[in-house]
Amino acid sequence: MTADITALIPAAGLGTRMIPATKELPKEMLPVPSNGPGSSLVFKPFIQLVYEALYNAGIRVFAFVVGRGKRILQDHFVVDNGLLVELRSRGKMKEASALEEFYGMLEDSTIIWVDQPEPRGLGDAVKRGLKAVSTEAVLVHLGDILLHSNNGSPLERLIQSFKTLERCDALLALVEVENPKKYGVAVPGSELIDDVYEVTEVIEKPEEPPSNLAISGVYVFKSDPIRAALEEAGINPRTGEHELTDAIQILTRKGRVCGYTVKGANYIDIGRPESYMETLRSLGGGVSGW
Repeated sequence: MTADITALIPAAGLGTRMIPATKELPKEMLPVPSNGPGSSLVFKPFIQLVYEALYNAGIRVFAFVVGRGKRILQDHFVVDNGLLVELRSRGKMKEASALEEFYGMLEDSTIIWVDQPEPRGLGDAVKRGLKAVSTEAVLVHLGDILLHSNNGSPLERLIQSFKTLERCDALLALVEVENPKKYGVAVPGSELIDDVYEVTEVIEKPEEPPSNLAISGVYVFKSDPIRAALEEAGINPRTGEHELTDAIQILTRKGRVCGYTVKGANYIDIGRPESYMETLRSLGGGVSGW
């Protein structure tokens, strides 16, 4: 169990690219196929898969950052024993077992809900979430992406690398992409350990990408350095929002930022219609290996 790291999950975005499906339903609650008890096929809200991946990597304290209209997220993470009784009375044993497994994880977790009244950028969501974090490190994991591998947990490897490299103020999970212009991109420096490099610069959606290593939306930070960097970064004059990339760039100058290149894993993103459809196709047989 990883008691010295809190998982911070920003899930306050409006999901405008997925309207009309997300007019009332947060994109993080969109269903995806997953393996249930006995390898049965069940559908789970995407945010539950994010939570389970973090739980299975050893995290036990979770801070969700949510906005208006996201109460359904909180309701989903409440144990409902009455529903279990009702399912069993109707002979829905597979469904009851799937819920019971989820509820067991919830009973073993501490879950904190943080409000972001207005969508003012990922940096603002992280800044607000950090107010609820008391651990020395925080693992920030976006609520609409996943790194999935059937060959070990990328999150476990990320956490272990962060603990091994004590001098890193931040460790970014990086994925190789075909079109890095759409992402925040890392400029790698010297290799520190296998698949982990020092990061000399981060650039948000560059016109001329210096590498094909995209920042995946999964990060581990030392809590105090990222707090200070977010305060210094302030509001980005171009976007009018608090950008997490700006704070990371400050850390490249004042501290040490590292990047873990995730290999052999699927980068799953449900933030756009095309990527959500690709997720459904790729996970059609159910998710396993969490």
